[in-house]
Amino acid sequence: MKKHRTLLSLALAAAMMTGPAAGLRAESMHRQTGGMPAARSEDQAEADMVDASGITIADMGNLEAILSRKN
Repeated sequence: MKKHRTLLSLALAAAMMTGPAAGLRAESMHRQTGGMPAARSEDQAEADMVDASGITIADMGNLEAILSRKN
């Protein structure tokens, strides 16, 4: 049950993002649900990681704006 709540939380966070951050978050989620990268950081392979080095905090959206959206 905890795994399902975690996946739901990840999906909701990704759905609130826009722009380049959203695509990278979706790719990261896809890899995580497929078992990559490993759960322990010392076991993670660089090839399994999503390169988000070009993303800034501002690219991830404004929390106040996200929370104020009407659905």
